[in-house]
Amino acid sequence: MRAPSQGPPPNSSDIAAIESQRIRLQDTAQLMNSYGVEIHKKFALAVACFVFVLLGAPIALRFPRGGVGLTIGVSLFVFALYYVCLIAGESIAKRGLMPAVVSMWMANVIFAIVALWLLSKMGKEGSTARGGDMRDMINAIKGSIRSKIGWKDRRVRRDRVAA
Repeated sequence: MRAPSQGPPPNSSDIAAIESQRIRLQDTAQLMNSYGVEIHKKFALAVACFVFVLLGAPIALRFPRGGVGLTIGVSLFVFALYYVCLIAGESIAKRGLMPAVVSMWMANVIFAIVALWLLSKMGKEGSTARGGDMRDMINAIKGSIRSKIGWKDRRVRRDRVAA
């Protein structure tokens, strides 16, 4: 009995044609990824304006005594962080590691969540009705960390020992 034949073996021209089609398919997929990135980038940048408005109000009200310089500095830092996230998402999507929709809108979603959280905290200031400067913010962060860890301020301990 004879084994069923699978046809003639492929020659070098068939292999070269298949390889050229594979390369063409990869190039087309990469081109489609870059087009998808550009489309979503245009819409994501338009929505970023609204996200920055939502984020800017709590930042501006948080540092009224810090002056214009502190507010502009924090805003430039926020914008630089957004830009890094946007460029990272763009490169990830162009390489095809993540869908363009997810990678281009990820920065907007993260910053919108932070903005909504800051907006929810806006009416619940602690010591003053208008917020404070950078020193007040650092002290508030230290106090929050100490309360979560269970540390007590040294002054409180000294007062208890002295009493």
